[in-house]
Amino acid sequence: MISGVPIFNALDAESQDPFYPGEGTSEISTTDQCASHPTPFGAYHYHIWSLCINEGSTSTMPDMCTDSSSCEDDFINFVYNGGDFANEQVIGVAKDGHLIYGPKKSDGTKWGCDDHDLCNGTFMDDGSYGYVSTETHPYVIGCWGPSANQEFAQSCTTNACSSWSSNPDSESEDGALSLLGANTMAIFTSIALILSF
Repeated sequence: MISGVPIFNALDAESQDPFYPGEGTSEISTTDQCASHPTPFGAYHYHIWSLCINEGSTSTMPDMCTDSSSCEDDFINFVYNGGDFANEQVIGVAKDGHLIYGPKKSDGTKWGCDDHDLCNGTFMDDGSYGYVSTETHPYVIGCWGPSANQEFAQSCTTNACSSWSSNPDSESEDGALSLLGANTMAIFTSIALILSF
């Protein structure tokens, strides 16, 4: 992110949503009010958009989420409605070179399930592809995009889009299945090549 703090994927060590897991324990108790926390090895990071992105202090530690009932009781609402942010604000650059945007679209409304693909990305008004910050899992980046729309429910979270309907920039259902098959084949081919050496 522009704050210098990395955004990890939207999974905890047990491959569950860290805040609304499908099973297991939430990490909200170890998360501060800037939606960040350290790994067991001390690496400070985000899994989600941070409402402190514009505040960046190097001398003041944020309070813990558990210190605020509004944060602890409704984490997503606290994080996504706790600040005033610019429309289509760039908050970082992903490892694949695509920009990462905050939670507001160019018209000032929040990104919704029908606005992004499986990877949490979309094509912007200028035709470029970027990842967007959303109130639903995977929150920022779910995979390297662009991709097809999500067609299957996630089991790692209780806070996912139930389904995507029609994103004009995405593939058809047959295209989504083909894309998933192609990506899976590429992964298996890469693993096979690595193991053969």
